[in-house]
This record gives sequence, structure tokens and C-alpha cells, in this order.
Amino acid sequence: KILTESIRVKVYLPPCYDRDGSTQYPVLYMLHGQTSLDDQWVRIGLLAKMDELLAQKKVQPFLIVLPTEIRSNTDSYQSKYGDAILSEVIPYIDMQFHTCTVRECRAIGGLSRGGNWAVHLGFSTPELFTAIGAHSAPLFYGEISNILLTTTPEAIASLPVFYVDVGNKDEDHADVMLFLDTLQDMKVPHK
Repeated sequence: KILTESIRVKVYLPPCYDRDGSTQYPVLYMLHGQTSLDDQWVRIGLLAKMDELLAQKKVQPFLIVLPTEIRSNTDSYQSKYGDAILSEVIPYIDMQFHTCTVRECRAIGGLSRGGNWAVHLGFSTPELFTAIGAHSAPLFYGEISNILLTTTPEAIASLPVFYVDVGNKDEDHADVMLFLDTLQDMKVPHK
């Protein structure tokens, strides 16, 4: 309802998914980059890796949700996509699947623009996520200034852990490193 188009969502269920509802699963939301769609994470092997890690018993089962954002250059303060993730996608997933709905059971990450969204939502709604993945995420224009202006020392203690990575030849390397420096300067938990 928030957007003028539907959000298509792919959902990965672990092979052991308990359909009778006796088990509640954590959820990882993974957002794609600007020039891709919800299949980006599938193409780069996320779901195959999840199958492998589960088979090796290196991780506990959880759901992975891959929502689509229609291609957009709009920043986080003009786009309603973030609002739709929070107000529509997450509640829909929680209603349709057996999910654990407490903060400790929910993480969000993304690649490039998707990582920008993950960081934005992590700072604006830290009570919803235990971890944020920022993969090659240069951040939305002005996001670092907003983080610096709105994050009090008291609020830092309630932030999720941020996981940041970027390739050394990524065209946005300097912007990602600026974000990493900002996290370090503010003493925000990160890896």
C-alpha cells in the first residue's frame, strides 16, 4: 500500500523448515543492488552457501528474505521503500511464516544500494535488528551527516552490530572507508 507497485519477495526456507509451527526461525533480510533484482543474491550463491553451511551444521536454520526494489535513484529520505520494508514486508513475513519476531532473531543486509538501505534502517530502527550487513555500501547522500547529527552517545549502546566489507578495487571504496571510520570514531559496534 505504501508504494505504487508490489514488492516481489523471494523466501528461502531451510530444508528442515517445520511447517507445523512448533519452531520459530530467525530471519535475514538481504537487499539487492541498484541495477539488480531479487535474484542477485541467488546468482552470487547466497542460497547455495546457506544449504552448504546447514549441511555442515555450521549454522542454525533461518529464513532468508529477498525483497525487490524497483530500480530507483531516489535517496532514503524521499523513497518509501524503507517504510514498505518495515511496515509491510516484515509483518507479512512474520504472518506467513514461523518466525521469531524479537530483535535478536532479525538481521538485515544488502549489497551497494541494498547495503545503503540496510544501514539506513539499522540506524533509524535499531530496535528491529541485531545485525546489519553493509556490503560495498557507499551510503545514501548525506547519510553520514545524519548519523552524526542524530546518534547520541546513549543511542550508540542500543545499535545493532554493523558488518562492513568492500573490495579494494570497488569504485566506492573511499566512501565505504569513510563510513567505517565514522563507525570507529563513534565507537559503534562493527566488524
